[in-house]
Amino acid sequence: MLRNSLRFCVHNVVQLSKQQSWKYFSNESWQSDLNVASLASTRAVMKVTGSQAIPFLQGMVTNDVRPLEKPGAEPVYAALLTPKGKFLHDLIIYRQEESSSGASSSQGPTLLAELDAAGKQKAIDWLTRYKLRKPVVLEDVSSDYQVWAAFGDGSSGPAAAPRPWHRDPRLPELGLRAVLPSSQPPSGLSPTSEEEYRRLRCMLGVAEGETEIPAEKAAPLDYNLDELHGVSYKKGCYIGQERNSFTHYRGIIRKRVMPIRLQTTQGVKVGQDVVVQGSGEVVGTVRAAAQEYGLAYLKLSTALQSAAGQVQLEVQGEGAVVPLQAQRPSWWPEAWGHEEGGEQ
Repeated sequence: MLRNSLRFCVHNVVQLSKQQSWKYFSNESWQSDLNVASLASTRAVMKVTGSQAIPFLQGMVTNDVRPLEKPGAEPVYAALLTPKGKFLHDLIIYRQEESSSGASSSQGPTLLAELDAAGKQKAIDWLTRYKLRKPVVLEDVSSDYQVWAAFGDGSSGPAAAPRPWHRDPRLPELGLRAVLPSSQPPSGLSPTSEEEYRRLRCMLGVAEGETEIPAEKAAPLDYNLDELHGVSYKKGCYIGQERNSFTHYRGIIRKRVMPIRLQTTQGVKVGQDVVVQGSGEVVGTVRAAAQEYGLAYLKLSTALQSAAGQVQLEVQGEGAVVPLQAQRPSWWPEAWGHEEGGEQ
């Protein structure tokens, strides 16, 4: 039902002039199928402008941002890393079209990058440190723009979406994403809480932000950034690239973030240990919890045994022991989970 509604809406929007307002997204056919949530409490917006904006970011982030040079480009998911290849910040970078940005083509495109709200200033400071005298301007515009997510039951959305909405570049099951002016929130869709969107992400196994992906500690491939289309191995050099590429080509990853199903989230907090029931062996840590789902960074061999019902796991919650079961996402490559048979 969701896919048919999306296809119908996209077909009609394509027939409209490119100058039509974003409000055409509020077609009644979407209202019963999609929920919309503001992510303003956890996602901030940074504007990047200047004639060297794209070349500068190309040397800083994990993904290839050169497609953003073209009008109508889809957003790019990427991350900033430390020189040793540890995760710092996750970004979804959008090209703002000239008609709405007010920038001339000679100045290069205007880019809007959404990032973790708690770490936005650290991200801007990090980029500024490497910008030197390049003609690039970095601005926190979180008071002018908000990040929104439109999503359904986790089924795949359309291959395209009416602007300024975009298919989430990580997984189609995450629905649509948009950065909208704060004065123009979407209408006509069923409003819901950010907690519902977090539940969807947990159910799908997609971590987001520096609480779920610990800054300066996490290896990006352990958090599946490559399979979520956040890493290019053909773009050339960027900060942290050497270590990231080494891990990829070595082909051995023994721990990953993945969904967990909890009996309750009461007393469950980020950073708590996940242990094997009975033996007490620590096999990972909780990274997020939303209703009956969560995310945990787990030893793969044990986690996949849990997913198969062969091992019982639990988290030592505050004042209670909470049973859980790891779940293998359907979008994972079949080869994942066999790393324990490789070299040390």
